[in-house]
Amino acid sequence: MTRVVVAGGSDVERAALCTILHGDVSIETAALGPQLVNIVNSVKRLEPDLVVLVMGGGADNSVEAARRIMGECPKPVVLITAGSLERKDEILARSGALAVLDVPVGSPQQQRFMTMLKAMAEVKVVRRWSSRPPAPRPTAGRAVRGAGQLIAIAASTGGPGALQQIFSGLPPDLVAPIVVVQHIAGGFADSLVRSFSTSGVVVQLAQDGEALKPRTVYIAPDGQHLGVTSRNTVNLSSAPPIEGFRPSATFLFESAAKAFGPQLTAVVLTGMGRDGIAGLPLVRELGGTVFAQDRETCAVFGMPKAAIESGLVDRVLPLGEIAGELSPPVALEGVPA
Repeated sequence: MTRVVVAGGSDVERAALCTILHGDVSIETAALGPQLVNIVNSVKRLEPDLVVLVMGGGADNSVEAARRIMGECPKPVVLITAGSLERKDEILARSGALAVLDVPVGSPQQQRFMTMLKAMAEVKVVRRWSSRPPAPRPTAGRAVRGAGQLIAIAASTGGPGALQQIFSGLPPDLVAPIVVVQHIAGGFADSLVRSFSTSGVVVQLAQDGEALKPRTVYIAPDGQHLGVTSRNTVNLSSAPPIEGFRPSATFLFESAAKAFGPQLTAVVLTGMGRDGIAGLPLVRELGGTVFAQDRETCAVFGMPKAAIESGLVDRVLPLGEIAGELSPPVALEGVPA
């Protein structure tokens, strides 16, 4: 059951939105009023999976409510508008919300809307606008982890939370770029990227042809395969789906193996199905390393189970240990590790 709090806007707007949500028996709703203090306090008390704020005529109030929620009791927040709204990117940046969506009209749009909300509810968020200092950057004369290497990660159901934990736990001296295929509902790759608030790591949507930069995470965009080249650049492809997936983890693993060989670490995280498994033989054949998340820490032990049963996994690790084991230290030139 996905627990959703609906707040803000007018009584009529909230009631209309709740009527739409009630069409899905897997969604449980609680409607609140427009008062800022009551919204934040109720979110703290109810601990919902998702907060939906209706902007209505009080856009600033909804934005401030989202900011308060993300600063005091972080939960995935979606802003709803009944009409066209300019500067959505600016509102997202100010509020910390995952997305600004229009009220759906008609059955097909409403079904897609509910699917999108449930996908948003899976995104794990952390406190925004904190005063925590950034992690230290690697300095010259020290050994750094992952120099000249690549980390490729595949995730599906439960993946956003697992990725957040990994990104937040990366050693400060790890500089390898990270490329990620995360299965998520169409139209939400941008929101997924915005949801990752981490220290010392840049998270962005991959763009075709851009150079891979140290300690940067590249997320596969909607509807395109994500790969890399031997020139250390991103390669996006509109080739047909592989086993029903585009982006496909199999495409990512095979591309990364060809480009990086023994310098590749492939990671299979929580998720349903077998995406990525067909790419593991090439990873191992070309000298790469394969990690899989263990059963106990998976939301869904599907993809990791298939990887382990293939006999191609080097190490099975709890989620909390993956970040620290992603890449061995590599000494800088003339400096012992």
